[in-house]
Amino acid sequence: MFSIDLSNNNISGEIPEELMHLRALSNLNLAGNHLAGRIPSRIGNLEKLEFLDLSRLNYMVLFHKVYRI
Repeated sequence: MFSIDLSNNNISGEIPEELMHLRALSNLNLAGNHLAGRIPSRIGNLEKLEFLDLSRLNYMVLFHKVYRI
């Protein structure tokens, strides 16, 4: 189990693409930041991801397609 909690860190822009390389990631918390844009389609490659918190974001355009995570 590998978790990253980046909540409430004033992160702005898009979800960092570098996070999509963390194949062992099971929990990712990005809540309460200033993220905007699309959720990277490569997030579907995070096969061990069980928890993704995108709550309390200023603005987020969700998937154009439904991806199985």
